[in-house]
Amino acid sequence: MSAAPPGSVAPPDYVPVEEAAAALGIARATLYRILKIAGMRSYLFPSSSGGRHAFVTRGDLEQLQELRQHPTPASDTGSASTHSL
Repeated sequence: MSAAPPGSVAPPDYVPVEEAAAALGIARATLYRILKIAGMRSYLFPSSSGGRHAFVTRGDLEQLQELRQHPTPASDTGSASTHSL
């Protein structure tokens, strides 16, 4: 993962949402929906240009990557479906 966008003041343990979505192979809007469902959140940090950039924690991204690689069963009802990203 690369550093924050130029001019951003995010700590090093945060990843831009665009980069996180690309790492998961999903759209940015899909990432926001998954974050909400998973009880995770994005964080806004100011940029030197006066704007803001959205980030997720590196730990949350790693958890989502793990879920993508190892989906968990949807329920214990014997259903063949699984949760995955």
